Amino acid sequence: MLAPLVLKGAGEETLLWAKLQAVVDEIKAAGGQASYRTVDVTDLQSVKDLVAAAQA
Repeated sequence: MLAPLVLKGAGEETLLWAKLQAVVDEIKAAGGQASYRTVDVTDLQSVKDLVAAAQA
């Protein structure tokens, strides 16, 4: 499952990414598959890379 997450603000971003990594780790520890990535939606290549990763 791909779940979009938009984060804004440097301090908030760091805290939320840490929480997201903890969730990903928990899912993997339970035998599931999970990942996350940072995407700049104003950068076309960044978005294309996200789509390619999701398709893979």
